[in-house]
Amino acid sequence: MKRLGILMLACLVWGCGERADELGPYIEKLKGMQQYNETLLSFKEYLKTEGMTDKAKGLSQLLKDYQAAIAALGTPEDKHIRALHNEMARALKEGIRKAGEPDSPTFVPSAQKAVRYVEEEIMTVYNNFERLWEKEGKAEPFPLKWPPKE
Repeated sequence: MKRLGILMLACLVWGCGERADELGPYIEKLKGMQQYNETLLSFKEYLKTEGMTDKAKGLSQLLKDYQAAIAALGTPEDKHIRALHNEMARALKEGIRKAGEPDSPTFVPSAQKAVRYVEEEIMTVYNNFERLWEKEGKAEPFPLKWPPKE
């Protein structure tokens, strides 16, 4: 009985280690993907401007590249970070679906909806990451921001 008590105490002490910080490194990796957001905003402007819509024909490829970059980050262990990671992946997949074909007569409105959808979803994910950041009591300011409108 004494051995069982000592074993349980050892397991309890050993098992109560502090969790590794997964949020900070994940956010740093996401910071390296800001160019996708900036390019997405450029495409948004192209789609609004008459005569520049041809420049937005690479939207589907941009979203596919962004989706591949998110997938390359790997699946986080923390359930909250993993949920937000999966939400970004789903938003990009849906954006690809909504973007449509560049040769289609409805490409411009479809692509505008896709860009708007992805932008809203990514901004929501960023806001939720910021809440997690504050909840974990990080001293530094939250580093992820949606690119400002020019």
